[in-house]
This record gives sequence, C-alpha cells and structure tokens, in this order.
Amino acid sequence: MADTVIAYIANNSSTNITAQSIAEHLRISQVTLNKELSQMTKLPLGKCLKQVRLMHARYLLLSTNYSVAYIANYCGFSSAKVLERNFKAWKK
Repeated sequence: MADTVIAYIANNSSTNITAQSIAEHLRISQVTLNKELSQMTKLPLGKCLKQVRLMHARYLLLSTNYSVAYIANYCGFSSAKVLERNFKAWKK
C-alpha cells in the first residue's frame, strides 16, 4: 500500500492532496490509511507527503531548467521560499 500512496502523491503533487483525498482514492478510511502507512514507512502521512514532494522537487531541480518558483508550485509548495526552507531542513 505504501508504494500506491507514494505513486499517487507523486502523480498528483501539484494538486491539493489531503489524507481524505488519498483515502477516498484507495477506498479506505483515513484511520486505516494513517495506520498502515505509518507501519510501513515509519512516517505519519503528512511527513510522507512532504518527503515525496521534496524528492520530486529535487529530481526536477537536478534534471530540468525550470525555475525554482515553478518547481515549488508544481510540487505542491506554496512558494519558492517554502520549498527552500523545507529543502534546507531536509538536507541540513
């Protein structure tokens, strides 16, 4: 299930993904989603979502000539500054 959730997040990163939208897509409850995902990834859904978005942003930053602002928006971050702050915290 974790692979399915991660693929869904990656394919829909530019949309407003929520626990509810993921649970509805998988046709399970949010409680089940959070429980199963936490057991498999050792991360709560929110952190897993941010991690997938950051990895996708990293890939785009390294492999394209898109602007940081475009990549931030495309990956679901509210601004380039938010992406930068999260990226720095992730990569230290």
